[in-house]
Amino acid sequence: MTLTYTISMGFAHTTAAANQLLFTTPSTDKYILRDLVAVNESAASAQLIVYVQSGSVAYRLFQDPGVPAGTSRHLELRQVLPPDSLVYANTSQASSFALTGYHLAG
Repeated sequence: MTLTYTISMGFAHTTAAANQLLFTTPSTDKYILRDLVAVNESAASAQLIVYVQSGSVAYRLFQDPGVPAGTSRHLELRQVLPPDSLVYANTSQASSFALTGYHLAG
């Protein structure tokens, strides 16, 4: 029997507007995103977006165009990630992002 535990999959901190890679899935194992936390650490409202890209296709997991200064957003997911995919964030202000999930060995 294999036990699956929640793991930290990625963390990123930006000091200005940026795209930031959070996690890359290998082609062999399976990963499921569980939680996404996005924090606007700036003194102004921020747009926060998280994408998954697999090949040439990208889709949004989360988008909030007006996260107030000093607040956060928490998204509970049960999103299976395709093999060889990227999870990345885009922000218009200083922000932090954290991902947790499950690793299922191939």
